[in-house]
Amino acid sequence: GEARHGKQASEPPSFRLPASPPLTFSLHLPLKLQLQLQLQFVNCLFSRQSLVLYSLPKTIKMVAIANQLTWELVKNNNSFMKKVNGRTKRSGSMRFSVEKGNLTSLSTFKHSGIASTQAVGIAATEKDTAVMYTKVASKSGYKIAMTETPMNKPFNKVIDNTIVKNLVENNYRPDLKDAAYAKFSRVHQVNRIARKIKKIVPVKKGRGRS
Repeated sequence: GEARHGKQASEPPSFRLPASPPLTFSLHLPLKLQLQLQLQFVNCLFSRQSLVLYSLPKTIKMVAIANQLTWELVKNNNSFMKKVNGRTKRSGSMRFSVEKGNLTSLSTFKHSGIASTQAVGIAATEKDTAVMYTKVASKSGYKIAMTETPMNKPFNKVIDNTIVKNLVENNYRPDLKDAAYAKFSRVHQVNRIARKIKKIVPVKKGRGRS
């Protein structure tokens, strides 16, 4: 009895996995990464350890899609869109967009900084200067980043050297040349007022208004 009891005590404890359907992942991940997750999950069950999700690769290569398809996905709803209703039925509603890389702040395919892989933006900085943003995509990994080009030179030199050279001569976005002119002119005017180089022009009031 003691031998039989000792033999039973020396056996390692065993357990059975409950019957369950095959493990599947609903994440939109590559097949190779899904198989790695499944194998890691099974190993954790047998070793009674927790599943470490932060051991996944930090970057996942995404499949590049056309700009038109991206626009169809985001044109009706995205986190940067601002809808303004018109006063009359004829005016309808206006859709604005505040993402970086949109010169006119209009929610259109031409000026979109989300859907286009070649987007341009101009903004004022904290030091009362201007900077131009251009979207650049790397050839490997489909990573997209914004490059900054300072616009600290005089007005005419910025027009000739920065805007014309980067957008027109490099054939980057020649269709946005006029929009870039208008946006930089407005930013340049605001910066001059902020540096107290130019005074604010008072708004003329109509008759009978104080």
